[in-house]
Amino acid sequence: MSVNYLIEIFGGTGAIILGVGTCIWGCLRSYEFKYDYEEDKEDPIQVLNEEWETPGENFSIEEDFGNNWNRLKFATKENSNWKVNINKKQGSVYIYTKKDRLPPKCNEGNHYLRINIQNVTKNMNVMFQQKFFDISYNGVHHDNVHKNIKKDGVHVFEPECIIDLQNNHENVVKKEQLGIYITGNHKDIKNVIIDEAYYGEKWSFCNLCCRKRCKTILYRKKRKDD
Repeated sequence: MSVNYLIEIFGGTGAIILGVGTCIWGCLRSYEFKYDYEEDKEDPIQVLNEEWETPGENFSIEEDFGNNWNRLKFATKENSNWKVNINKKQGSVYIYTKKDRLPPKCNEGNHYLRINIQNVTKNMNVMFQQKFFDISYNGVHHDNVHKNIKKDGVHVFEPECIIDLQNNHENVVKKEQLGIYITGNHKDIKNVIIDEAYYGEKWSFCNLCCRKRCKTILYRKKRKDD
């Protein structure tokens, strides 16, 4: 059926239908979609599965701090989420994931970390951090990446991955850490919660709601070589 014939039958309505249909068809050809987001979601404690705690200047000298790695005192695991409480100047925590492989090819050389965080208030010191290490897990002379988190909600981080799997010289980045750093140096940290985390292929998110029910659809533009 020709375009002119459709317009002759339905007039302006036909043109609108044609335009909408063309737009939808163009999107389907240019984008790929994923509809099983709810089923694929991982718990935050699985995605950010390590933590490192450091005592602050006012940490009680009468209390044994213990190990830094996975101490689980400032940050605790509750209902598969991370919950952080730190009294002012008592210390800090870094909740992170370790990577020693390149990110998925579709990310074009960048990591993709998405979190949802709650109860961030004014003047809290909360930030994303990316750290770099050599094959022996010694810090490499490379500036760490920081990005402040100033409010509740969803935050996406897409730093460049500089892991070099080919070069075996000293000071070459072989491992990276990606995570959330929270410190009580300036203010009490009260019930800051990370209740969602995702690491992997880059997807954009769209929430479709109908009759008080919402479904999250993932989408991204198709690569030219797909």
